[in-house]
Amino acid sequence: HISLGISRAKAQTTAPKVLSPAGPDGGNEIVTVRLGWDEPVAAAVFRRAGALWIVFDKAKRFDVEKIKEQAKKAVLSLDQVSAPRGTFLRLSTSPGMNPSIRRDGYAWVLDFKKQPMAAQTPIEAKLQRTLASGPRIFLPMVQAGEALPFHDASIGDNLVIVPIIPLSNGINKRHSYPEVRILPTLQGFVIQPRIDDVIVRSTSKGVQIYSSSKLSLSPPDPKAEAKSRIRTLSVMKRIFKSDVWRLARLEGMKEFNQTRQEMMAQIANSRGNAKQNARIVLAQYLFGQNFGYETLGVLRQIQNVNPSIESSAGFRLLRGGSKFLIGRYEEADKDLGHPSLNESDEGQFWRAINQAGRGALVAASGALKATGKIILSYPKRIKIPLGLLIAEAAVRAGDVEFATNYLQMISEDEPTDKEVDQLALVEGKLQQLVGEFDAAVEAWESATEGEHRPSVVQAILRKVDLDLSRKVIKAKKGIEELERIRFSWRGDDIELKILRKLGRLYFEVEDYRNGLRTLRSAASHFGAHPDAPKIAEEMSGAFVDLYLKDVADSMSAVKAIALFEEFKELTPAGEQGNVMIQKLADRLAQVDLLEKAAKLLTLQVEFRLQGEEKARVGARLATIRLLNKQPGLAADAITNSDEKDIPPFLESQRRQLLARSYIDQGL
Repeated sequence: HISLGISRAKAQTTAPKVLSPAGPDGGNEIVTVRLGWDEPVAAAVFRRAGALWIVFDKAKRFDVEKIKEQAKKAVLSLDQVSAPRGTFLRLSTSPGMNPSIRRDGYAWVLDFKKQPMAAQTPIEAKLQRTLASGPRIFLPMVQAGEALPFHDASIGDNLVIVPIIPLSNGINKRHSYPEVRILPTLQGFVIQPRIDDVIVRSTSKGVQIYSSSKLSLSPPDPKAEAKSRIRTLSVMKRIFKSDVWRLARLEGMKEFNQTRQEMMAQIANSRGNAKQNARIVLAQYLFGQNFGYETLGVLRQIQNVNPSIESSAGFRLLRGGSKFLIGRYEEADKDLGHPSLNESDEGQFWRAINQAGRGALVAASGALKATGKIILSYPKRIKIPLGLLIAEAAVRAGDVEFATNYLQMISEDEPTDKEVDQLALVEGKLQQLVGEFDAAVEAWESATEGEHRPSVVQAILRKVDLDLSRKVIKAKKGIEELERIRFSWRGDDIELKILRKLGRLYFEVEDYRNGLRTLRSAASHFGAHPDAPKIAEEMSGAFVDLYLKDVADSMSAVKAIALFEEFKELTPAGEQGNVMIQKLADRLAQVDLLEKAAKLLTLQVEFRLQGEEKARVGARLATIRLLNKQPGLAADAITNSDEKDIPPFLESQRRQLLARSYIDQGL
């Protein structure tokens, strides 16, 4: 359990360092496989002898044919292998296709694409040589599942698989010892005993590996340990020395107005280079206090006096960083991509944080992990929002230890109330990723009591999502919660997520009109969004299900036709749409709504059909007109649907209907 102790009263942390997960990262085409569960389960994912294995610590029979169809571009074959305990899936994948892992509620989701297979959070085996009970190997891991013995028939040896809850925690390199091997994994642990009496035991703190005959463990490598320590002590290459931010860091906002006035007076009273230097000091101070627009104004004055300064790293970083602060990410890219920033860690950091600001969190996470500590010397007015974005990227990438460290750092830096709300939101995401669902809900409930409206809205949306997946609430309650925040935040991805979720929930409770209206609102307001085609496809799919798969049979015929007329633009072209209209017309005719049925078929005859199908539907239209005592219109239906080369039985039927219409007209 990861607890940052974030509350309205105090933002402090008692967070233990826990590891975990992974998610998709742009680039080439992604094929997604979703493995649903109704309860929390631990998982292990690893490759062996060319096969990809997915193992869960609880038993379930999956529809492997459905999964293969779902993943046909990535998965060549899939089998569920029988085992005494747990669930074992063996896959053969296309060359180079490897999964990253994420979780949606209790479901495990694997995103396949061409990428290396490595755990986002590698676990190092700890060798415990001096225990009274004898040497053992310890793999630190909270929420390790049951150790599952397994005979790999394809190779002919025995393994012990330990699935775990935290995401993308695994072993990135093989550990070999005389009596046991620990194999590489994307998720969980795979132990290969080399003697019969190796024991593998899961505990609350991790996995113990030992033997009744005592393991033989080689002594530690002092050189390797020293190199590891040196790597953690690497010095960041900065563009600005740390003391540039000293005044903003020490004062905060307490003396801001006075300090700014003094700096502006210094500019006014200076001449030549001294005036320009005073402007630079003011720009740095404003930037450190998170005043992006004001910083840009001062930088324009500096550039007007000295155009060549635009080629300097400091100017480019301040201007690009200021554009990042005000959300102009594409403009910021132009400055932060300048060659003058290439050789500095600080330049690399700002490029990565701007990438994260654009939404490419997973892609930016590696660079942020390498350079993120650059912000430790920054004033907290920029350090806290930057740290929050770093933590968000770490969560999305599955590096929970990294995320926890940054959230801990932020929570100890006296965040404002609104920043506490944002902390609580990210903490909830972190808890969800490591499987602590109750703690996630608790964090989000704390955020909903706050003042930062985007965090309040997102916390409610995430809580509803999680509660629905855990079956804590029903769809109607979810609708109530989301309708409450529907108009609280407008115009960005948050609103789009709310509308899409609402639309699906309305479908779930069979309120198809509100479901389609909600999705139509999303499609119209977010027409330029990359997901707009998916929303349109979702609406069309729901509409087709209503009238082609008989879902609309649950509503009255009057409501069915009213709904059809409101959303008739969703009627698919071609045969599928024709069948849909005819089925609806038949249903209307069965309940004596003959005029409405006739109008539907008239549109088909006039605008949608050709050939034999037009003649057949014209005959059906004529029948309905006769039943509705409209013989003249029945004759028109036959005349207007006259086609050549139709089957004799249909020709005979049409003649009979035409004759009947003449008789009824007294002709």
